[in-house]
Amino acid sequence: MGPTVVAKYEEHARSPHGRLRHDLLFRYYAEFIGSRGVKLLYDLGGGSGLLLRNLLDKFRALRAVLIDNDAAMIDRAKENLSSFLGEGRACLYQGTDRDFQRIFKSSEFFDEKPLVSFNHVIEYINDQEATLRALTSSLPQGSFFAIMYLNNSHEAFRQLMLKDSIPGVLRQLKSRGLDMAYFGLARALDAESMVASLAAEGLRSLDEYGIRCLSDFKSREFVDSNYQEILEMEFDLGKIRDFMPLARYRLKFFLTERQGISTSGTTGATSYDLPLIRDVRGSLSFAEYGRLLPFVPKRYFVVFDVPSRDTRGEHAHRTLHQFLVCVKGSCSVVVDDGEHKEEIRLDSPTRGIHVPPMVWCTQHNYSPDAVLLVLASDAYDADDYIRDYGVFLEAVKARER
Repeated sequence: MGPTVVAKYEEHARSPHGRLRHDLLFRYYAEFIGSRGVKLLYDLGGGSGLLLRNLLDKFRALRAVLIDNDAAMIDRAKENLSSFLGEGRACLYQGTDRDFQRIFKSSEFFDEKPLVSFNHVIEYINDQEATLRALTSSLPQGSFFAIMYLNNSHEAFRQLMLKDSIPGVLRQLKSRGLDMAYFGLARALDAESMVASLAAEGLRSLDEYGIRCLSDFKSREFVDSNYQEILEMEFDLGKIRDFMPLARYRLKFFLTERQGISTSGTTGATSYDLPLIRDVRGSLSFAEYGRLLPFVPKRYFVVFDVPSRDTRGEHAHRTLHQFLVCVKGSCSVVVDDGEHKEEIRLDSPTRGIHVPPMVWCTQHNYSPDAVLLVLASDAYDADDYIRDYGVFLEAVKARER
């Protein structure tokens, strides 16, 4: 890159469509920062700092860290942010998304709940999921993450509108896969895949906006001559869910809720908060081996229609691991390692417990509609069960000798 690229970058930012993207992005960020009380913003791939300059000017309590890989961009950002650098409200780093964790830990700025911004960068990265996973793994609990990305639904629609036939668009999407598609140099990102990937890392979707829903199909001259009217129209349309798939870019904000592991007081027993994805179509919770699910299941069974006064379980396993989730209703699980005992209430499909070998487990207090799903690490083996509590205690003592 270099000065020529910087000049082209800022020339595009001054063009009607580039200016429109910037102004819409600024409005949505300003709305989010104002409503959430954000005090520190990390802008990854922040370019020459045009967005930060406007946000820092609007919010006097805001501080910002800009990170960009290009030295010429950093030099230009020094000019655009000079007054804020002088006030100690901004700092600049040259680096990529791979350097974020190091910069995040060494930055002179600190806030427990920063907003990390990743705008119009992910489309140019080949392994998008791995990049997002590495980037968000270092975010602290309660922080925010924002990403603007090229929307594959819009790009397919744009191809259809401007130059291609319907069969041609379908062939192109089929050859690339519906999940990801290349258009020009950038690779569009599928919203549902991204949300699922980030949910697995403990990020919960908050707000979503569409940027440039309709004006992308108009000429620069038309947009320029009707700029203010189009800006207001796009700002309103970008908040309407039906228009988001038509937007050239989608902007999503997430809250970091470091879902996952919470070791209980009982030796080896571990409770889990599982990801939750909600939208107008319903809710979804999940777990994957290596990411929240601590073993590969080889069997499952479902317990339901249990009278509320009945008790189930009342045994331990010598080698078997189990993972319990009450997918409907609720029940109580008592785990006991022979020395400590603890009761855990399972009352949500986003709550699970891993019961390892040699932990006595009992389930009781089932609600009338309770459905308990149990994943097991191996096939059924009657010899693996310890059904006598006295025998269990003796086995625990023998193991400790």
